[in-house]
Amino acid sequence: MTGTPAASPVVLDVTDLVKHHPAARPVGLRRRADRIAVVNGVSLSLRRGETLGLVGGSGCGKSTLARVLTAVDRPTSGRITVLGTRLDTLRGRALRTARRTIQLVFQDPYTCLDPRMTAGDIVREPLLIHRDLTPRADHRRRVGELFELVGLNPDHADRRPHEFSGGQRQRIGIARALALRPRILVCDEPVSALDVSVQAQIVNLFTSLQRELGLACLFIAHDLAVVEHVADRVAVMDQGRIVEQGTVSQIYDTPEHPCTRALLNASPTLDRTPRAGSPS
Repeated sequence: MTGTPAASPVVLDVTDLVKHHPAARPVGLRRRADRIAVVNGVSLSLRRGETLGLVGGSGCGKSTLARVLTAVDRPTSGRITVLGTRLDTLRGRALRTARRTIQLVFQDPYTCLDPRMTAGDIVREPLLIHRDLTPRADHRRRVGELFELVGLNPDHADRRPHEFSGGQRQRIGIARALALRPRILVCDEPVSALDVSVQAQIVNLFTSLQRELGLACLFIAHDLAVVEHVADRVAVMDQGRIVEQGTVSQIYDTPEHPCTRALLNASPTLDRTPRAGSPS
């Protein structure tokens, strides 16, 4: 946890965000398909240098929210303001430029990397798309810097994804997300597909990167023990809505919503020893 002061500026502000998906309908049914609100009126904020942990059951809308916040998908309605710019209203080149500041780290390090590309080319790809950020002559140097930043050997840049372990692949994905020097990382369950022995290494990497680069981070996870370790605040999501928000102590020691209590009770890895100053 970073201990981010409340006075730090807000870098991400989300208001009444809604994302609809069409519902399945029987074959041959001609009437207009119903729509499901996967994200249904979400409001949250994130300050510079802060980690907001987002937890919730499977299918509650966490990954859809991550994709909408990073403009992989477009919202149905609502506002997404990143560093003072309305991301939800932008299109084309203006949207591409604004997206530099908020990047997504995907859940599965096995499927999010193109197996036909080398690790170096994967990390370099954002620099080719955003050509004004780094001169082409400096690409190799920049890729080497990013490899070192995430704990990889730059000499391995010519290897392909299948030659790396799961933890190393996730480091490649993190390096790719950092290539454009974002101010915000949205991490969609970045350790859930990794072995337990590797999860702590990746979590510690996020913590050190945040401290070194001053990143704000929305850290999505189903493992409440991981969130307890990394987050400054926690938001609980259920059926597309944020049902409870608060500091780690407030959420873990004095949960108010039934969904929060159910998630805590279902997490056997949590140490439920009350913190100093919390109710016994």
